[in-house]
Amino acid sequence: MSSENKTTATSPALPQGEAPQISGAEALMRSLEHQGVKTIFGYPGGSIMPVFDALYDHQRALHHILVRHEQGAAHAAQGYARVANEVGVCLVTSGPGATNTITGIADAMIDSTPIVVIAGQVGTSFLGTDAFQEVDLVGITQPITKWSYQIRRAEDVAWAVARAFYIAKSGRPGPVVLDFAKNAQLEKVAYTPTKLDFIRSYVPVPDTEEETVIAAADLINNAERPLVLVGQGVELGNAQEELRTFLEKADMPAGCTLHGLSALSTNHPLNKGMLGMHGNLGPNVNTNKCDVLIAVGMRFDDRVTGNLATYAKQAKIIHFDIDPAEVNKNLKADIAVLGDCKQTLVAVTERLKKNQHTEWLDSFKVYEEMEEEKVIRPELYPKSKTLSMGEVVRAVSDATNHEAILVTDVGQNQMMAARYFKYTKDRSIVTSGGLGTMGFGLPAAIGATFGCPDRTVCVFMGDGGLQMNIQELGTIMEQQAPVKMIILNNNYLGNVRQWQAMFFNKRYSFTPMLNPDYMKICEGYNIASRKVYTREELKAAIDEMLGVDGPFLLEACVVEEGNVMPMTLRADRLTRCCWSAKKNKGMEKTLYTIIVHSENFAGLLNQVTAVFTRRQINIESLNVSASSIKGVHKYTITTLADNDTIEKVVKQIRKKIDVLQAHYFTDSDIYFHEIALYKVSTPEFQETPEASKVIRRYNARIVEVNPVFSIVEKNGMSEDITSLYEELKALKCVLQFVRSGRVAITTSCFERVNEFLDDREAKYNQKLEAK
Repeated sequence: MSSENKTTATSPALPQGEAPQISGAEALMRSLEHQGVKTIFGYPGGSIMPVFDALYDHQRALHHILVRHEQGAAHAAQGYARVANEVGVCLVTSGPGATNTITGIADAMIDSTPIVVIAGQVGTSFLGTDAFQEVDLVGITQPITKWSYQIRRAEDVAWAVARAFYIAKSGRPGPVVLDFAKNAQLEKVAYTPTKLDFIRSYVPVPDTEEETVIAAADLINNAERPLVLVGQGVELGNAQEELRTFLEKADMPAGCTLHGLSALSTNHPLNKGMLGMHGNLGPNVNTNKCDVLIAVGMRFDDRVTGNLATYAKQAKIIHFDIDPAEVNKNLKADIAVLGDCKQTLVAVTERLKKNQHTEWLDSFKVYEEMEEEKVIRPELYPKSKTLSMGEVVRAVSDATNHEAILVTDVGQNQMMAARYFKYTKDRSIVTSGGLGTMGFGLPAAIGATFGCPDRTVCVFMGDGGLQMNIQELGTIMEQQAPVKMIILNNNYLGNVRQWQAMFFNKRYSFTPMLNPDYMKICEGYNIASRKVYTREELKAAIDEMLGVDGPFLLEACVVEEGNVMPMTLRADRLTRCCWSAKKNKGMEKTLYTIIVHSENFAGLLNQVTAVFTRRQINIESLNVSASSIKGVHKYTITTLADNDTIEKVVKQIRKKIDVLQAHYFTDSDIYFHEIALYKVSTPEFQETPEASKVIRRYNARIVEVNPVFSIVEKNGMSEDITSLYEELKALKCVLQFVRSGRVAITTSCFERVNEFLDDREAKYNQKLEAK
């Protein structure tokens, strides 16, 4: 393994030596193979043609899946990554080819899915000229990726690919974009295989503080009503077994988020079901009754918490997470255990006492019985002749012995599948959680079949979501991908219709759907299919579907106005909470100075300022300059904010891959000055003796004099600079006035970036010695 050059922020040139010269496109193919890539989802086009030409000679090693739309490529890469525990890869052209992947990239970012999107780009000589199919892909994707980089030279290919894969899969996973200029694809380079496991500005896994482990264990040992919230972080960290040991030793009930559902077997006695708006009553209600709430790899999403003003106020909060920016972002934690949960769960479990919480566990039975009677039984065993969504889902789950991978689209189908599908294996649910992307299901299922070919993949879709990426049936046909597709067809955009029924007096505004004949569509694609209306024919249809070696589409005609229940209504309270927060007089704003040290990469200023823009925070001043360290730049930013907001902002800045350090200070923590220049009229100045007195009084100095104008310079406090301007203006001398942003030096050690870099290098050397 290797690290990046420690003294420069530019990509290191590859050694030229005696290695044969190959094209940048060929270097990309070899780099992908070197990273262990076996499957690529893509669509060719003009600016990526040299890469596809190189791919022609690598088809044995790199299996390329030709999708029918680039959005399908991104979602397929997501599905592949989720089940294979590998980085998903998609390959597209520039312009519309690249922008078609944006939804998938954003989806991967919010759901922490490691994918690398490689897009063609016009040649560097055409950049910025609005050339054919040119878009600023790096600029567009910076807010929705872990890293976005434009490859302009063939010699950068191996380094950029190695960096992309390391960033995508390490720490909290996420998407990376490589924007590959066409000239770099064609240039010749002496290729050297490269792998990377260290970037000096990037700390993928924070150090775990022993005090937090001890404090968390003590709190759990003394808890009478502990409740564990299981998130996707358990699956991403491969900590499923560690979680079970943790729960069983302390005898703690658990509720799972949508993405965390398969981290714990559905039938495990401590698994009390799904959290959130359409989750199970027990974990939802008892969240507000527990005395210790333990979140493991989850981010307190609003669909789980609802109104934060009333959420778990009675409980002490323990938050296990690999991402420091998630801690205290939505909910204030009493104890934050940072690090990889595969290690942190073990560390805490070792300090736990063997415990029993019989009475607390029994309290869930009341809600389970209530939900069984009022919701589950009517859904699984309906009295109406028409099929219900839930009974179709459970029938498919039963027929697969609860061992299949569940993929869902978004809407009622998603919530019904999440509620009534059962899980016995890890990494068994693939869905769009944070972004809620309709059209996700079909291409994601394609990716899942290639990511885990030994398991059955069942995808549930509504008639709305299927038609958003229905063209991917062509991909399934060509690849004979054995996807088992189930349409829950209610002739509505069901989730929106449910809200219209409950909150808009059944005014079904553009939610009824006129559907095509899906059987004829499948016939055109040569895909086996069957349509069912009754429960009497359902089992035989499912058996037929699972008995077919290739793809199969089962259309289940379900009750048209069925609802997903229970439905915890929080939206109105959330709105009121947001409005009241703006009027909270207790959140006083202070002028903070944020000091950031970063690598000198193009585009980083946009990434930093975007953190403020997203939160609608104004930047009062911004100063950027080279630091004393080669390749490192310093940003000095001032802004008015409350303490809670400034902490969250700085955490988000620290997450940027090329940011070395970011800290915030009040005025008492720093020495700071501004610099101002005043252009004054020389004749007026000479005729106004008071002007000279004013300049001397403010300790300003004249740095330039000519017959027309003179330049006055003032260093000092912002207030003095403003006051000097006002007095000179009153004397009618000022022609022009400019001022710099604040420059600052800290009184503490936090700005000592040299120590940080030395520490990072020491840790890297320790890694090398350990190997």
